[in-house]
Amino acid sequence: MLVAARMDMHRIVRIVGSVYLALAIALIAIGDVSIWYFNGVSVLRGTMNPLNFINDLAVMATLAPGALLLAWAKMLKAKASQA
Repeated sequence: MLVAARMDMHRIVRIVGSVYLALAIALIAIGDVSIWYFNGVSVLRGTMNPLNFINDLAVMATLAPGALLLAWAKMLKAKASQA
């Protein structure tokens, strides 16, 4: 007989958000390593330049859904503990 574990909504959202953030960080790291490998350190430094707003926006757009999911999970947990 299988016993189904009860998963609260905040746990599911937190797991999905954590997995999304881990995969997004890995994707960004793989992209940076591939830029370094194929184009050299000088191009990577240009990409990582703090004045390169396009790269900053791309990183924020990549990481934002995971961060929002984690914030939502925290909100759901607070609501569940109040009830």
